[in-house]
Amino acid sequence: MRMLHHRAVNVTVSLFLLLAIPLIISGCRESTPVETDPTKLACIEMMQKVPIDYEDFEFWDVKALRGDPELNSMYQEWHERRMDWAENLGVNISEVDYVAESEVLTLISGNLSLDEIRDTISINYERNYSYTQAEVWSARPELEPQTTGGAITLSEGLFVWGNDFNIDDYLDVASGKEPSMYDNDTFSLLQKLPEGIEMRIIREVYLEGLVIQGMSVMKEGNGTFRWTNVDMFENAIAATSNKADDYYQDVEDDFKNSQIMAVERGLTFPYSDFTLKRDGEFVEWSVLAEEQAMIGLLFYG
Repeated sequence: MRMLHHRAVNVTVSLFLLLAIPLIISGCRESTPVETDPTKLACIEMMQKVPIDYEDFEFWDVKALRGDPELNSMYQEWHERRMDWAENLGVNISEVDYVAESEVLTLISGNLSLDEIRDTISINYERNYSYTQAEVWSARPELEPQTTGGAITLSEGLFVWGNDFNIDDYLDVASGKEPSMYDNDTFSLLQKLPEGIEMRIIREVYLEGLVIQGMSVMKEGNGTFRWTNVDMFENAIAATSNKADDYYQDVEDDFKNSQIMAVERGLTFPYSDFTLKRDGEFVEWSVLAEEQAMIGLLFYG
C-alpha cells in the first residue's frame, strides 16, 4: 500500500545543518472563495473536497512545473517521487494540471483521459456498483496487497485515489454531507500565503496559541526559490507571547548560526535573505533557497 509522508514545518538548527550543509558537501464553517488567481482557485477547489479533520494538505501546480524549462530539475524530482504510481494506473502526466495530497488521499485534476484510465485500472480494480452516486473502482480482493490497493473514484477532470475509507470521506465532503478543510481559518491563511508552485496547509500544530500554518514555494529566479511560512495564531496577543517570541527568535538564530558555521567550514550557505514580519495574528518568515536545497526540503526532509 502506498503511503504518503507529510512533515510539519518546524525549522530548527537541525533543519539548516542537516539539510543545507550536507547538500553543499555533496553538491468548520465554509467560506466562499474570493480569489481570482487560477492556481489558488484550483487549490481551494481541491481543499473543498478534503475533510476538515485531515491534518495536512499539500498542493502542486504541476502545469507550472512542467511548463517552465528552468523548473525541469524540480519537476523531474517531483515526477519520480510522486507520480510513478499514478502513471501505472493510466494517468497521463501531460494531462495533469494540479495534484493535492492529504493523508492517504490523492486528488489529480486536469484534462484527463478517463477511458484510458478505466482500461488500465480494470486489470487490478473492479467497478463497485454499491456506490450509486459516484464512479468508484475498488481493488480486486484476490490481488491485494500486491497491487496499489485502495480505491479510485473518477469524475470529469478528476482522479481520486485513497484507502477505501479515504474515498468514503472524500465523497461525503464532495457531496456536502461533511465539512471540508476550506473553512474560515484556511480562508484567512490563504489571503496571506503567497501563491507558489507548491502550497501547503498544516493543522497539526504544537506551539501554544497557533491555529494553523501555511507554506509556499515560489520561483524567485533561475535556480532560486522563495520559501515562505505563514503562521496564524488565535489573536495578536498570542502571536506576540513570550513563547512565540522565543520560537521565532530561535528560527532566526538557527539561520544565522548555520550561516556562520558554513562560512567557518569554507562552504557556501544555500539560504539567504531571511525575513520575519508580524501582522496582527499572523507571523510570516521566509528565506531564499538555492534549487538543490529547496529540493532537499521538499522531497528529502
